[in-house]
Amino acid sequence: VDRVEQQMQAAGRRRASARLITSVTVIAAATDEAAYDRFRDYSQYVDQDAALALFAGWTGLDLSKYQPDDVLQDVHIEGNRSALQSFTSMDPDRAWTIADLASYMSIGARGPVIIGSGKTVVDELERWIQEAGVDGFNVDYALRGPDMTAFAKFVTPELRARGHLTPAPPVGSDHQTLRGRIFGTDWLPQDSTGGAYRRGQ
Repeated sequence: VDRVEQQMQAAGRRRASARLITSVTVIAAATDEAAYDRFRDYSQYVDQDAALALFAGWTGLDLSKYQPDDVLQDVHIEGNRSALQSFTSMDPDRAWTIADLASYMSIGARGPVIIGSGKTVVDELERWIQEAGVDGFNVDYALRGPDMTAFAKFVTPELRARGHLTPAPPVGSDHQTLRGRIFGTDWLPQDSTGGAYRRGQ
């Protein structure tokens, strides 16, 4: 977030003209215990080879020739080194192995996984906003139907109760677009690259 803010400033953009979001996988339930039960159930079915194949597809880094216990810091491979560094930098004191990476990728891919009741999930989302400075989240899932349904049932009411969700605008209101709801205007800001091309507003 800090790096993006610096880049925006260098480009003459205001921080308020952008929203920074991050991907999170949410496994929610009525209680923390029930949510962890679902997570443990999901974990029985993960395929770590498939997770490494997914990682290779995203990054161009084929880790299949390495052993599960090989440490990421010791892996010498051409290509997208920053993808490996994104793991090793999460916890500098931890020696991440290929097996650790595969396990982490199996549920949630490269993003964090938040597990718990609606209250626990929203507490963690708020912590990310306060400590990391993100503006919002792209909510992902392990299983689309169950996880999206659980999010709507357990997390959405808590988000709304804390003032994080606003009702949809009535038909005919000034701002019908997502941009309008977030920024208060349907137009790109003038200091953005796209806004600079606007004529005749």
